[in-house]
Amino acid sequence: MNGSKMLFSILAILVMNVPSFAQGRRLMTNSGGDNTYSLFFETVVEPAEPEIKQIGGGVIVKGKQIHVVMIDAENRGYFGYDVTTEVLPDPNMYRITFGELTADADALRVLSDDAPSYKRLATPDWGGPAVRTIRRGEVLALTLLVKNRTGQKIVDYLTAVKPGEQPRQLGPLPFNRVQEEGMPRDFHADDAWLDVRPESITVDGNSVRTPGSASGALPFFSIPNQGRFILSLTPQPALGFRKAGEIRGSTINFTINGHSVSLVSSGRIAPGHGPFNLYVLHQPDWARGGVGVVSPNQLSRQQAR
Repeated sequence: MNGSKMLFSILAILVMNVPSFAQGRRLMTNSGGDNTYSLFFETVVEPAEPEIKQIGGGVIVKGKQIHVVMIDAENRGYFGYDVTTEVLPDPNMYRITFGELTADADALRVLSDDAPSYKRLATPDWGGPAVRTIRRGEVLALTLLVKNRTGQKIVDYLTAVKPGEQPRQLGPLPFNRVQEEGMPRDFHADDAWLDVRPESITVDGNSVRTPGSASGALPFFSIPNQGRFILSLTPQPALGFRKAGEIRGSTINFTINGHSVSLVSSGRIAPGHGPFNLYVLHQPDWARGGVGVVSPNQLSRQQAR
């Protein structure tokens, strides 16, 4: 990614004293964890303009370690970090350790089949693991990238909570509350996000576990031995999506390539009221579990190979 710089340093991690992202735009939200904690991530670009559309990513959970990866398919680059969370004897306290991204090629393919061939951005300011102890719900901010041409920052806000909880706040605003800058325009179907926070999911009648949640225009979840399922509210015929099912409030049901999937989320999945058609792209060769958000640019480049 030309004109960009990765910032990974202890000084980049702040507790609660985070800048307002009233001038920012949320790129995505993700979460990961296990039966002892949930870690929530909200990725924001600050300031919002010029608009950034071609960055996707997600979290890859491997035991206690979570790889957080952002992928810019347009510029064929990726960046991110590793994070592990330890629940301390006081169940409201967590020790969070940040480290340099160690995801291997197989892990990166969970998010994008092309990612292993992309350039990994250097981390010139990385000084080894950064360890912070926080109270449940306190917010950390990590600057991932600074675009030299525009001065924009890509920032992760993250917090740890108990399993089944959602954070009340990420950054200075309530969770998932974002203010948008720029000139107003008419709403388009492609602007709509899906908010997928699974409480339960079955594939072919068998209960499975996803390692987290994701929100975005094209969120996905992948399940070992079943592949990756990418979801869309709009048809996306050029990318191979098929009308496969429906969204009704907090539930999803679809059938594709012989697989029947039912998912119950912790809240409303699609904006607006009433049932909606669901379009799905199934990629059966994805071998490892993960969640995240993919961009149309990533998919089109992958399919052009």
